[in-house]
Amino acid sequence: MSWLAISEDVAARALSGGMRVQETEVPDSTDDITCAVLDEHVDIHLVRPYFTPPAWTSLSALARSKADGYVWMCGICNHDLSEERSIVCEACFVWYHLRCCGLKQCPKSRSWFCSYCQMTAGM
Repeated sequence: MSWLAISEDVAARALSGGMRVQETEVPDSTDDITCAVLDEHVDIHLVRPYFTPPAWTSLSALARSKADGYVWMCGICNHDLSEERSIVCEACFVWYHLRCCGLKQCPKSRSWFCSYCQMTAGM
């Protein structure tokens, strides 16, 4: 749940079944949550059971607000992704221009991981 800007302690508590995420633990600003919540491959509703109803309402409103007028930017060059072909990292859900990753075309494998995620996972 770190991509929702929920602290590791709060996420661990919620995932272990201790207590659900409270409204006061939900971020205040759209800047605090990653654009991964907007990705069509991410189903944010899967984490709903880990939030109290008021916390879920706040998080949903924050995600909707982030989606309004959002322009997808490359994780490397920080330019609009609509300008050229792009690819998403399956681990961090950050999008990149193929060119910025040194790729001429999308890999044939179903999953692709950015260099940072490859490094941290020891791939």
